[in-house]
Amino acid sequence: MECIKGNNISNGVAYGKIFVYVEPEVKISTQKTDEVKKELRRFSDARKSVRRKLVKLLNKTENKEVIEAHIAIVDDVIFEEMVEGYINKNATAECAVLLVRNELCKTFEVMTDKYLKERSLDIKDVSNKIIKDLLGVNEDINLTEHVILMAYELTPSQAISIDKEYLLGFATETGGINSHTAILARENSIPAISGIKIDPKLNGKSVLLDGYEGCMYIEPDQKFVSEIMSKYDKVTAFDWSCVEDRPKIYANISTVADAKNALKNGAEGVGLFRTEFIYLGKKEYPTEEEQYLVYKEVAKMFEGKPVVIRTCDLGSDKKADYLGIIRENNPALGYRGIRFSLDRKAIFKTQIRAILRAAVHGDVSIMFPMVISVDEVVQAKKVLESVKKELKKSGEEYGDVKIGIMIETPAAVMISDELAKKVDFFSIGTNDLTQYTLAVDRQNALLASTYDIHHPAIMKMIKMVVDNGHKAGIEVGMCGELASDVTLAMDFVKMGIDALSLSMGKKV
Repeated sequence: MECIKGNNISNGVAYGKIFVYVEPEVKISTQKTDEVKKELRRFSDARKSVRRKLVKLLNKTENKEVIEAHIAIVDDVIFEEMVEGYINKNATAECAVLLVRNELCKTFEVMTDKYLKERSLDIKDVSNKIIKDLLGVNEDINLTEHVILMAYELTPSQAISIDKEYLLGFATETGGINSHTAILARENSIPAISGIKIDPKLNGKSVLLDGYEGCMYIEPDQKFVSEIMSKYDKVTAFDWSCVEDRPKIYANISTVADAKNALKNGAEGVGLFRTEFIYLGKKEYPTEEEQYLVYKEVAKMFEGKPVVIRTCDLGSDKKADYLGIIRENNPALGYRGIRFSLDRKAIFKTQIRAILRAAVHGDVSIMFPMVISVDEVVQAKKVLESVKKELKKSGEEYGDVKIGIMIETPAAVMISDELAKKVDFFSIGTNDLTQYTLAVDRQNALLASTYDIHHPAIMKMIKMVVDNGHKAGIEVGMCGELASDVTLAMDFVKMGIDALSLSMGKKV
C-alpha cells in the first residue's frame, strides 16, 4: 500500500476506484487569416453557445454566484470589443480569445484586492470555454459510475456540472482551501484533497481518500479501509435528544463556506475556526482588514452564538513561501502555533486586532494553540492587552473576548490545573495530543494501526483536563478527531465535557 500525501481541502473519507481526468489537448493556430467576417461570426456563435450552456447550468445548481459571474464575462462589452479588435487585425477567433485571456489575467493577477485577483480564474475559465467551443473540444466530465475523480485542476463550472451522484471524492494537483472546487466539495460534504500529482497510471485502481488528513492510499487492504472508515464515524449519527446534560455541538471551520454549511446542519456555534487557512495559498500576509472582514462575516452569521477563533497555527505542515519558515527535521515538534506567533509579534498583533474588531459583531472568543507553559499564556495575554490599548487610543471599536487555549500537548495536560487559572476555557485537541503522547506520527501510513485514539493514556488525560478545568470553574470542550467518535459519546457525557466541536458534514 502506498500513501500519497496532499493537502486537506474538504473533510471526509471515500473508498472506490479512481478516475484520472486528462484535459483534452487544445492546439491554437497563430497563423493570421484574411476571413475577418467569418472569424467574427465564429466568435459570436461561440459566445452564444457558451452562454446557453451556462444558463442551463445556472438552472441546475445552487451555487449560482459563480455561474452568474461567468455569464457576466461572456456578456461583457469590453471583453467582446477586445477580442473583435484582434480579429480585425487578422487573428483567428480562437487566437484572439487566447490573447485577450492572457492580457486580462495578467492584469488581474497583479492586483492586491482579493476579489479582483480571483476574477482572473473566472476569465480564464470562460475564455477556455469559448476556445474549446470554437475548436469543437468537449470539456464535460461525464461520470457513469461511482469514482474518486483525479485531475490537474477543475474549473469552477466543471466542478459544478459534475454529477454528484457518482462523485465520491476529489483529488487535484492544484487548488487551495479557498478554491471553487474546495468550497463546492465542502458544501456538498464531498471529501477532497489537493497537491496530489496527477498520474494516469492510477486510473482504475482502488484508493482510500482521507480528506481529514489530506492522504490518498493506493490499493489498501480491506482491514485498513475498515479501520479508517470506522475511525471517522460521525457524532452526528448519535441521537442526542435522549441525553440529559448533553454537551453543546459546535463546528470546526476553516472558511466562510464551512460556516454556512455548519449553520445549515444545525451547529450551535463554532468551536474551532482554523484561521491559518487565511494565510495559506497566498504570496503575502493577509492584511488586518482582510482578516477582519472574514471574522466579522462569520460572527454575524452565527447571530450571538459562540464563535471561537484560534490564532494561526502556522508551521509544521502549514507553510507558505512568504512566511520564511526554515526547513526542520521534525516540524511537528518545531516552530509552530503559539511559538510562531510570539516570535512574530507584528503578525500576531495584526490578527488579534482583526479578531477584537470582529468581536463587536458577535460572541467571539480567542484561542491560542500549542501551549506548553503558563508563561506562553501570560505573554499572549500581554500582547492582547497591548492591542486593546492601541485600539482604544486610535478610537477604534472593539469587543470583549473570552480567552482559551488548546490542550494538545502532554505538558499542557500535566499543568492544566495551573493553566486553568489563567484562561476562560480549554479545548482539547486530541489529534496532536494523541501523536505526541504515543510518539506516533499521525501522517505515517506504516503506523496507522499504532495511532490509537482510544489508548487508555489519552482517556486518562482527557479526564484530568476536564476535572482540572471544572475545579477552576471554566468550560472544557474538545475539537479533535475524538469529538466525532460515536462510541465514546456517553463517556464524554459522564466525564462532563461541555462542548464537542466537529466537522459538520451532516445534519445534527
